[in-house]
Amino acid sequence: MAERNQVGMNLVDGAIGGHATALPVAPLFLCDAEGDWIELESLVATERTLLRNDPRKKYEFIAYAAEETKWVMRYESPGFSVWTRLLAVVRTPKIVVPVLWDRRGKYQVSELRAAFLKAVEQDDDVLTQFVQRDDLVSRLSAAANFKEFMQVWEWLGMDR
Repeated sequence: MAERNQVGMNLVDGAIGGHATALPVAPLFLCDAEGDWIELESLVATERTLLRNDPRKKYEFIAYAAEETKWVMRYESPGFSVWTRLLAVVRTPKIVVPVLWDRRGKYQVSELRAAFLKAVEQDDDVLTQFVQRDDLVSRLSAAANFKEFMQVWEWLGMDR
């Protein structure tokens, strides 16, 4: 079971459903549950805006925070009626949904490295747009802590 509201965690009162909820501290690396991509988040989301024509769907992401804590970020599209989808032809209505964060304990640097390397393996010239794949893999393999992964990210030019 995920840990919540731990001492020293950043608490936001009423952010999600009127309950105090523990949040990770930015910056953090966020990847999809399948590990197909990774990105740096400088803000911690407490809500997401979705198009109302989204089908009922659950979204789940893995986050690696600078203080070496691992988190799962989840949100869900409530699904929409046929009427709402027909109205979407005229205008694109949106809905704001809450984001839930579950702390999953500490992670090892090797886990963050594996997430990065899998994203590089799945990459469609986003991470490797301006650098050679072998150079990127070499730098990721040498990174020993979160700060060094941040330096690799900056080297990629992804912080622009």
